Amino acid sequence: MAQFLFQAQLNITDVEDLGSGVFRVNGTVIDFVSYWDASAASVGDLIFDEDASFYPGTVNCWRVTEILSAVGQNLSVRVVYNETGLPAGVGQPMFGVGAVCAAIGSYKVSQGPAPAWTNISTTLQNAIMNYDRRGIGNNLGVGSTGPMGPTGAAGGPTGATGVTGPTGRTGPTGAGSTGPTGAASVVTGPTGVAGASSTGATGPTGPEVTGPTGVAGYGATGNTGPTGADSTVTGPTGNTGPTGADSIVTGPTGASLTGNTGPTGADSVVTGPTGAASVVTGPTGWTGVTGNTGPTGAASTVTGPTGVTGATGSGPAASGYSSEFLNGSTGLYVAGKITNLGTVTGTVDINMRNGPDFVLTFTSATPCTINNPTNTTPGQSGVIKMIQPASGTAVAGSWGTDWYYVAGSPPVLSGVGKYDLLGFWVDEGSKVWVSNAIPDGRHS
Repeated sequence: MAQFLFQAQLNITDVEDLGSGVFRVNGTVIDFVSYWDASAASVGDLIFDEDASFYPGTVNCWRVTEILSAVGQNLSVRVVYNETGLPAGVGQPMFGVGAVCAAIGSYKVSQGPAPAWTNISTTLQNAIMNYDRRGIGNNLGVGSTGPMGPTGAAGGPTGATGVTGPTGRTGPTGAGSTGPTGAASVVTGPTGVAGASSTGATGPTGPEVTGPTGVAGYGATGNTGPTGADSTVTGPTGNTGPTGADSIVTGPTGASLTGNTGPTGADSVVTGPTGAASVVTGPTGWTGVTGNTGPTGAASTVTGPTGVTGATGSGPAASGYSSEFLNGSTGLYVAGKITNLGTVTGTVDINMRNGPDFVLTFTSATPCTINNPTNTTPGQSGVIKMIQPASGTAVAGSWGTDWYYVAGSPPVLSGVGKYDLLGFWVDEGSKVWVSNAIPDGRHS
């Protein structure tokens, strides 16, 4: 059962429609007067909400049917609409600032929190008070007003004062200046709840400071008497005091002073002993001047080492030697040799190392295949002489993939009994360019 006079602000934070007119309401209980928390809530308590967003001024009353959770200030309950008909506004509890309070006795009168103690609006507080008055009227059994009876005789007794009707809505604030301040109240209000007593921690001990020494007091100094006459008698010499202990402080070293050099003594007639040999090597003396060149020695009988072989020359071959050679600086074959490949049939193999120039003779009209040349050297160039047979026209049927054509297609050879000259030049990457055929007459 709810505690008597349970009343608090309820901030509704979450609402869930469980169906059949039942809703789950989550909120936070706030009370700064009696310090109620969520554990004070009970089945049968009333929750008032205000729809200030969509239907301003709309207030609904809900009755708690089940406590789902009450931990600290956090309250979760199930509620149903507490009046007849349907809820006003959106038809369910609204988020925001509401109130939760106990119903008292058989009249079901709520104990709503006052706006001065909480953050609920005046509209919400008026709605709670109107609910209380309706509950009182319903439980007193006040029925509808009957028909008016006949007028009684004049001078009858005054009837009892009727039940005060519910307070109407608060009208707008009237204009006008503020009235004078009322006299000070002579009634002392209730003492507020004492705040928690808390003793602060003891502060640190302050530093000890010694005050300055006071001024020493002295009596006045008397006048100095007259100076006596000088004595003419010498007093006896006092006894000699004991010798003091040896000082432990070393005095400063005296300055070193060299005296004047005395005169040189007479030469000694006695030779001193020879000193031991020095173990320290003295500095090397200056190099003397170069002497005259001596006479030429006898011829050597030993053969010197062979010198480095020089680069091969690039001149023409001497008479009687092979005309095949390389240029010493470029490594290219140069003119000076013609290689006759003889009579060819089927395929033709050309070794560029045997160049630079080549001659070959076809035997019949059977097409021949000119294979890719071997041992090519970039920059090498030369001529290929192709001789036709005496009868029939021979052709180079196909060329290897390393042959490239200046004219864009393989050279076309001449007819029977003639020869053709084809120039070539070796490009980089084994690519060999070949010119068109140049016919040059008959062969013998």
